[in-house]
Amino acid sequence: MLGAAAYKKTSLTDARLDETGRLQASTLGDRIREARMIVDVVLVSPLTRTLETGTLMFPPAAHPVPFVAAELCREAHGGHPCDQRRPVSVVAKEFPHVDFTGVGTDEDTWHNPDRRETVREVAIRCDKFLNVLRARPERNIVVVSHGVFLETLLNRCTLSCSDDSIKGRRFENAEMRSVVIGGWS
Repeated sequence: MLGAAAYKKTSLTDARLDETGRLQASTLGDRIREARMIVDVVLVSPLTRTLETGTLMFPPAAHPVPFVAAELCREAHGGHPCDQRRPVSVVAKEFPHVDFTGVGTDEDTWHNPDRRETVREVAIRCDKFLNVLRARPERNIVVVSHGVFLETLLNRCTLSCSDDSIKGRRFENAEMRSVVIGGWS
């Protein structure tokens, strides 16, 4: 077990899910299907572990729902190789069911190995992402993202959580929370 040292390992650049993560993602997908939740679109961070999570939750052959990669909902970037994404041209071959046209560049121009994105900078991205959500025509949107981004989104931005007992609590791996976002016209 590497613990915090894993965050600095360059061999874990754009880290993949381990067996536990794959099981968690598949189990969450089963729960969503059992609950017969309506899903119009999946917005997913372009990092490999979230692409794997979304794909395991909604296997393209069994659950044909549009997937759209959204750079704005990626993990806080910089400093940690695991949060540096691979080029879109490489990742798109592995995940052909995902629309990567909204990811601005092939290479990861956001990642700076010497500087971690601040919480304030993540909060600014949250505001931009909320605008993206509000502009989408779908109303039942699954966001597959990361702990720091989702915690900042829920704690900083104006959202109503359907379960007050989870407000302010850190996200677990493969955790699902339902939120209602105001401001739709």
